[in-house]
Amino acid sequence: MDLKAITIQPADRGQHFGFIAALMNTQETEPNTAETLTEWYNKQQADGIRFNVVVNGQGEVLGSMGSTAPTPTWSAITASMSIVGEDYRECGLGSLLYDALLEQAYKSWLPAP
Repeated sequence: MDLKAITIQPADRGQHFGFIAALMNTQETEPNTAETLTEWYNKQQADGIRFNVVVNGQGEVLGSMGSTAPTPTWSAITASMSIVGEDYRECGLGSLLYDALLEQAYKSWLPAP
């Protein structure tokens, strides 16, 4: 897999939540849909919950990560879940997701210029 063709981007509810729900269904016992994920996500946004997706050059979602951003109720960025599609495991995508999380955390803790 050519990791240079991979991007990590914020998840778009309309475009990505169905894919994220399908990935979650490979790991969780409660079934998820784009609609149930959107409903849950809308309730969690006040706590800084955000989703990022790993996308290949054809726009296919290969993995996702949920994280919390610093807010009045959370003092640091944390990863709440990271899932890579079964066909794309052991390729370095999980590491890319966590590197992006660490970069986001680092930037959030730097003093403003």
